[in-house]
Amino acid sequence: MDTKTERETTAVPKRARRKKQAKHSGVKRAIAVVVCAFAAAFAASVAALLVAVPEDVVASGVYADNIELSGMSMEEAAAAIAEHDFFETDRISVSAEGNTYEIPTESIELAVDAAQTAKKAFEIGKSGNKLSDAKDVLIMRFSDKQAGIVPSVNTEALNAQLYEFGKQLYGELTEHSVEVGENTVTVTPGKTGASSDYTDAIGQIMDAVSGGKYSDIQITMNKQSPAEVDVDRLYEEIYAEPQDAGFETSAKSASVKSHVVGVELDKDDAHDKVSKIKEGGEPVEIKIIRTMPQITKEMLENKLFNKTLASFSTKYSASNVNRSQNLALAASKMNGTVLAPGEVFSYNDVVGKRTAANGFKNAPVYENGKSVDGIGGGVCQVSTTLYSAVLYADLKIVSRRNHSLPVAYVPLGQDATVVDDAIDFQFENNTNYPIKIVSSAAKGTIDVSIVGTEREKERTVKLEHKTLSRTDPTTKEIKNPDLPAGTTKTVSKGKAGYVVESTKIVYENGAEVSRESLGKSTYKMVPTEVEVGTGQAAPQNSSASQSAPQNAPQSVPQPAQTAESQTGTNVSETAQAIREKQQNSESALAAAVQEMN
Repeated sequence: MDTKTERETTAVPKRARRKKQAKHSGVKRAIAVVVCAFAAAFAASVAALLVAVPEDVVASGVYADNIELSGMSMEEAAAAIAEHDFFETDRISVSAEGNTYEIPTESIELAVDAAQTAKKAFEIGKSGNKLSDAKDVLIMRFSDKQAGIVPSVNTEALNAQLYEFGKQLYGELTEHSVEVGENTVTVTPGKTGASSDYTDAIGQIMDAVSGGKYSDIQITMNKQSPAEVDVDRLYEEIYAEPQDAGFETSAKSASVKSHVVGVELDKDDAHDKVSKIKEGGEPVEIKIIRTMPQITKEMLENKLFNKTLASFSTKYSASNVNRSQNLALAASKMNGTVLAPGEVFSYNDVVGKRTAANGFKNAPVYENGKSVDGIGGGVCQVSTTLYSAVLYADLKIVSRRNHSLPVAYVPLGQDATVVDDAIDFQFENNTNYPIKIVSSAAKGTIDVSIVGTEREKERTVKLEHKTLSRTDPTTKEIKNPDLPAGTTKTVSKGKAGYVVESTKIVYENGAEVSRESLGKSTYKMVPTEVEVGTGQAAPQNSSASQSAPQNAPQSVPQPAQTAESQTGTNVSETAQAIREKQQNSESALAAAVQEMN
């Protein structure tokens, strides 16, 4: 009994809950139907409103200030805006922290951006946001819609005006100053002042002007504290690596480039002192360390061109005017030439092509073993004199070739020939300092000196020239029908040929330190040319018995032997000894040869 009653009691609430749930479900469905209907109606209303907005002109009821733009294209609206004067004042005023500052509109080029204002008006009701657009259209049915103007301004000029206002409010910003002294860096504390950036304030002004407000525009002004001293940055700004002084050279000059004293900030001291900097406080001094370079400008200036490393001279006959002019011209082109350490001198480059246009004259030159006239004859004597000076200065020879025939102005093995575009004399400045060539040719003497820097140890050079072989001139007979049979005529005197080996010996403080082979120089033998008569014999006369027989061979003069061309002779002498020997041993043949290269 109790169990049944209990079951019946439990069943009643369950049925009641089901009825209640069914009732609630019906209410929800009704609400949903109403909402959907409202939404549909709203959407239809929005759509209807938006349909009424034209796509190619400004919507009805849109104004820019007091200019109605309704129905205008964007271009027409821009033109209408451009013709209108929107600003009723020639200045705007801004306020901050209870202070006011006036800014002339002309100084900041305040104007209305007609194109942007027209675009802003044109887009009302066409933004793409249906609710927002519908709201604007609905408003415009009952009242005007202000598009608002889009102002333009010279932001740099406006920022400058605001900076002046900032200085009135806060004073001028002073950064910490840094002064580098001889032994310390002094940092003087700065003070807080007006900021230089007023981007936020400019935005506030533009918004106000866009809404037609020109006076008492509230803006946010900024002040700025001095930037903290960055020790690492200060270290980098001050740091300088010590640098040795050096040389700066050009073709005809040399100068000393100043040294750089090393500068380094004491970082530990800097961090300690910087932490004590206070605005309005006393200056602080930070220690710096200076390091002198190993080579200073004064040291190099005392060494530059302070020593003549070597000099050499050769003689020539001044009677040949053309050849003398060639010698003087070549020597003048070399004179004053400066070579930096490691630089190579080229005789052909410095002297230039031997042409009439360059001022050279016709004079004897060697060509195919014979002496003929040619432009620039004699310039090889200048290159030879230079070569000898270079040897005695102990510089490095890069390129050198001897003449095909012996010359009389230097010992065999000590000459240097040159030919345009073919044979050059070159040497390198293998010292650590610039060198300068000093050269001249006048009054029968070519002088060449190499001027440089005095070496730490006194250095002298000795040259040895050893004749390895000599070939005496043969006789070349040439038949001449214009000469009577049995007679001969010497046309040209022959020249002996030689092979000479040269050696350079270097001494420092009197002790030999090096011995360098300069190679072998080979000089051609030139035969004596004798014409032999093949014509009719000359008639006999009474004095024939006292004359030498016609068929007797005529003696052929041999070239005079100078000291430097003697067979098997070692030549080992200084430049002065060579000059003295030349002056004492010149012969008629030597004088003739001097007129060649």
